[in-house]
Amino acid sequence: KTIIWNGPMGVFEMASFEKGTKAMMDKIVEVTAAGATTVIGGGDTATACKKYGTEDKVTHCSTGGGASLELLEGKDLPGVSTLDAAPAGNKIMFIRAREIFDSRGNPTVEVDLCTESALFRAAVPSGASTGIYEA
Repeated sequence: KTIIWNGPMGVFEMASFEKGTKAMMDKIVEVTAAGATTVIGGGDTATACKKYGTEDKVTHCSTGGGASLELLEGKDLPGVSTLDAAPAGNKIMFIRAREIFDSRGNPTVEVDLCTESALFRAAVPSGASTGIYEA
């Protein structure tokens, strides 16, 4: 069994609206312990995972929500396509990741990938990202 969860069940940041998200998280943790593969995707859902202390109780927790779903749908991801289209022998010289903070103070991961001919920069989208699950 594989479960992919993208998006909380409401405004989990407020105690009076967190019951659905908390119940879903508890069930995801339970089935993971029973052997299911569980993938938590999206900044808000990853933040819920962090809030409930379940990051190490699921198979994978990622701030990549929409992009993950598009990848599963077989859609083109521009960053991946750009790297795939790079000339053969375009050696990666270094990769550097750092934690930055968005305008709301939420940690975000920014990554530089330097090849022999170009520098690529990507950041996990701002918002409720936890900043530690990517790159």
